[in-house]
Amino acid sequence: MRALGLALIVVAVLAAPACSRQPAAPAPAAPSPAAAAAATVEGLPDYPGAVRTGLETGEVKSGFSRSIEARFHTGDPIGAVKKYYEDAFSANGWTVVSTEQKTTENKWRLSKGTTVAEVEVETEKTGGVRIKLERRDR
Repeated sequence: MRALGLALIVVAVLAAPACSRQPAAPAPAAPSPAAAAAATVEGLPDYPGAVRTGLETGEVKSGFSRSIEARFHTGDPIGAVKKYYEDAFSANGWTVVSTEQKTTENKWRLSKGTTVAEVEVETEKTGGVRIKLERRDR
């Protein structure tokens, strides 16, 4: 009888914390439109229909107060991507500082005030085009 009483006490002690558990926390809310906009490269629009393959923010590079780099992939031909960004440079007030053009790769260095940027578009061997947008602010 004493063993049965002891067993009941042990079960009660072990079960008590389980009965007082808090309900699970609700799922976090979706990011606000402002937060989503902050994850874009200001002044360098995402290529329409491209799939984002990478994003790095906040890593301060030498001499700059902030930086952001976004990478994308698209199945469109490199000529269409190149034209889109060349039009975007002037539409967004960028000055092209230098250009490197090859058959399968184009790279632009840009400036606007104290901000610098680089845009690279490159044909991938597996098909499609890789796009890299990088902006650094002083």
